[in-house]
Amino acid sequence: MSKKRERLLVIDGIAANYSVAQKLLQGEGRDLFFLDSADDALDMLSVEPCDLVLVHDDGNLEISDRVVRFRQEKKAGFIIIGFSGSADEKTVTGKLEHGIDTYLRSDEYDTALQTAVETHFQMRDIISQKELLEAQLSQSYSLEHPLLESNSMEKARAFIQKAIKSDKHLLICGESGTGKEIIARIIHYNSGRRDRLFSSITSTNVESEQIRKRLFGEIKTDDGGITRTTPGIFQMTNGGTLFIDEIDKFDPEIQAEIFDVIENGRLKAVGSARVEPIDIRVVFSTVQNLEKALTGKSVDQRILEKTKDNTLDIDPLRKHKQEIIPLAETFIHKSAESTGKDIQGLSSEAMEMLLNYDWPGNHRELENIIERAVMMSDFGELTRDVFSIFGEKNTELVSRFAEEDLYGMEYLEARKILMDNFAREYFERVLRDEKWNITHAADRSGVKRQSLHEIINRLKIKKS
Repeated sequence: MSKKRERLLVIDGIAANYSVAQKLLQGEGRDLFFLDSADDALDMLSVEPCDLVLVHDDGNLEISDRVVRFRQEKKAGFIIIGFSGSADEKTVTGKLEHGIDTYLRSDEYDTALQTAVETHFQMRDIISQKELLEAQLSQSYSLEHPLLESNSMEKARAFIQKAIKSDKHLLICGESGTGKEIIARIIHYNSGRRDRLFSSITSTNVESEQIRKRLFGEIKTDDGGITRTTPGIFQMTNGGTLFIDEIDKFDPEIQAEIFDVIENGRLKAVGSARVEPIDIRVVFSTVQNLEKALTGKSVDQRILEKTKDNTLDIDPLRKHKQEIIPLAETFIHKSAESTGKDIQGLSSEAMEMLLNYDWPGNHRELENIIERAVMMSDFGELTRDVFSIFGEKNTELVSRFAEEDLYGMEYLEARKILMDNFAREYFERVLRDEKWNITHAADRSGVKRQSLHEIINRLKIKKS
């Protein structure tokens, strides 16, 4: 399929600027139109769709206002960017409040023109890539998702069925790895918002001002007088669903601003005087259980009140140990199918190992471990040994089984298992550090190249 050509219209009363615009903007995949009259431009827009309209306001600051009114009346979808060397800050603020997407102040015509176009198309590419990814992801989040198959997910299934029929804001409680974002995605892709974007954000220990800009966007004028607009996640997800992970870790002031946005359906970007309409569904989450979230003070009480009849509390996996093996087998089937491997399930010793672990990372940790075990195996059952190669992150799982089982073995057998486990971790780290250069890894570890090849084959060490 050929890529859609981008159509740019420049409205500029100075005809001599045409050659500058042509030199800067004409290119592969773009059609450029240059008109020196607002009337002619509006006549063209009535019959010829465009993606971006650039309005040079010098000499007549009303031109961009006319284009904005035209877009509103025709409910057109093109982006409008104005620029002028004579507009003051008050004028720029007024333009933004009136509805223009971006307004640049610059005496340098070519700089303003190029900045406007490149900023627009960079953002357009990001959104296009996100839309493509979302289309691919939507196929993976059906109501038959493997996460929902277990008996413990009965409440979740009922919650999802209720949520996809409404447009209420939601709160999902549960430890890390219990599937909160997966459930939010399942709701989105089976709701009336399925054709719009799904986005997620977490506080990630970033200072409040940066989080505020990521959420609500920013309008900023640089030293050269060019005003740049950076949309936030609310603007980019407008019409869709926003998953706000661990809302309890956001600064209370930010939580209050988020509530105001969803309550009023409007927001102001950082540094902007313009109020933008926003239509978005928010799914909040917290690692606290529901009782603690409701009685604590870490979540804005107005958010709790807003979502009080639309909450879900997900149990940790350790409360449903009878579901560990069925879940593991589901993940084995999924990974084996995607990798084309003939994996037959779990050995009895591997099952015992998985059942004796508390799974602090819940479903996600189990799925990740199974995926890696399948990657490291070729065929047959997944055995206890394959789970011992995951290094530091999962040493508790291995050591807990070892404490309970190794002392029941003969000395030489127990020693061999421990030594093999150590050798795997040691050589995996050395190979990784040396980027799998066998010569360098052999020199560093003090073994011969041939011996290292034999160790790699015997312990089934694979490049990850």
